[in-house]
Amino acid sequence: MSSVETRKRLINAACEVILTERSFEAVTQREVAKRANVPASVIGYHFGSFEGLCVAALQRAYLRLNSGRLNDLQSTVDKYRPAPAPLAEVIRALVSRSVRMWLDPRSEHQIFVYAQRMQAMSSRPELYLSLHEDIEHHRIFVAALSRAAPWLSDAQISLRLVAALGFRSEMIRHAIRSATLTGGSIDFDDADEVIEAMVGVIAAMFNPPPPEGVALPAKLPRIRRATKH
Repeated sequence: MSSVETRKRLINAACEVILTERSFEAVTQREVAKRANVPASVIGYHFGSFEGLCVAALQRAYLRLNSGRLNDLQSTVDKYRPAPAPLAEVIRALVSRSVRMWLDPRSEHQIFVYAQRMQAMSSRPELYLSLHEDIEHHRIFVAALSRAAPWLSDAQISLRLVAALGFRSEMIRHAIRSATLTGGSIDFDDADEVIEAMVGVIAAMFNPPPPEGVALPAKLPRIRRATKH
């Protein structure tokens, strides 16, 4: 078996084990090696460590997700060309796949959940740097958002994109809290409803500035403190 084939088999096995085991502790080097039908020592040879293999599995899942997002964006751009794609449609391409993956029990979402926990426990944060530094797909979204909201600079667009990604992650990772805070106004089991809610909030961040001469409130309204009983 070639080195490339062995690496591919190990990554496939790691993904399968992560997706099928019910607990974090059950995902072990021994179980992955058994699934791949190779000696456990081969993992260290090809990936440096079991954690290195899990990072490689995460990287593949991340690349697939980003590729899907970019395909969605390209379809949106092609649909509206030569005009710029509407802001809401660009945002929908950004968030839809993450939401649908989160709600689909057959998706690779569990790989991201597993990796987040592994990273939190890791003594080797450098293993994850390449994942966090890979922002090329985000730059493509910045370009599309800039065409949809030309009144904002690239720096302003990028800052809003950071906020949008944080908002998306908060709603997905803490759905119970989000549902409680929103008073049950959003059905978090309905992907379309969650996506529309996200798109509406994120799009508002890209609104044009108020016309010149329109005064903004000088200060926030005073909030009354609750009276203690």
